[in-house]
Order: sequence, then structure tokens, then C-alpha cells
Amino acid sequence: MALCYTAWEVYVEEALVETVELLTETVSPAELPETFREWVVTAKPSPWAFVGDGWRDEAVALVRARIEGDGKGRFGFNTASVGNVEGLYQQVLGIAPIYAVKWRGRSNEMVRRDVSDLVEIRGEIVHKGTTPGALNLKGVRSWADFVTRLCEKFDEQLIEFRTGLTSGNKK
Repeated sequence: MALCYTAWEVYVEEALVETVELLTETVSPAELPETFREWVVTAKPSPWAFVGDGWRDEAVALVRARIEGDGKGRFGFNTASVGNVEGLYQQVLGIAPIYAVKWRGRSNEMVRRDVSDLVEIRGEIVHKGTTPGALNLKGVRSWADFVTRLCEKFDEQLIEFRTGLTSGNKK
């Protein structure tokens, strides 16, 4: 269960970095989402970092710093809960892909509830050494399948977002 949760958290973090990397490689600064441009400015980077194409590396570095925190484990992206995922993506890109993820037989409300359950179960396991109910191999496999599908559907939302930006349909 802890690995299922960890896979989700790492995915959320790396998908954001990858999205920013792809955007900075394919669009001009003026074409970047306004939310992202404003966020970069408020992060107070060194103006020298933006000379030439330095802005591309600096923008990605700022996203990594937002995720990792101050180097002492503080102020970074701490838990991949629904609210934290929404907050991170809203802050950096101005979108909330977590609110669009759904698939046949699972509404977005159900997906968000299951993400909350995953975070809770993981917390209980790693902090208390217990589970909030019976947990067996079939249940763990079900969670692994859920996280796999969740990441696939979240990725679809990010691809749609990037495609909208790079095809001239600004979001």
C-alpha cells in the first residue's frame, strides 16, 4: 500500500516537471500559461537566470524547488491528497486535472474519494503500523490497478492541456 501511494505521489510530482519541461521546450515565454508566468515571477528568481534561453532551465528548477522544498524537507509538496494535488497544479499551471479524472464505472467524485482513502490508508500504515480495515493481496492488487488507471487518466488531462497550448488554443 505504501508503494501504491508512493507511485501516485512520485507520478504527480514528475508529471508536473515533465509538463513544464515540455512546455518550455516547445513554446515561447509569451505562450506559456499566464498562471505559470505569474508564479515564476513571484518565486523571485535571479534576473540573470533569464538571459537568453536560461529561462527554460530556471523555470524547471523553480518547479523542482516547489516540489522538493527548502532542502530540509520543509515547504515542499508533502502529501498527494486531492487538495494538495489541486493546489500544486493550480499554483503552477492554473489547472486542476484531478477534477477531470474519471473512467467507465468510476466518476470523478469516486476517484477523488479513492485518492483520499489511499492517502489515509498509507498514513495509517506508515505512521501507526495498522490498517483501517482488512487488507489482503487482492485488495492491494486492486489499489495498484487503481493507481495505474489514475495516472493514465491524469496523464490524459495533462496531454490535453499541453495540446491546447501548443496548437494555438490557449487555455
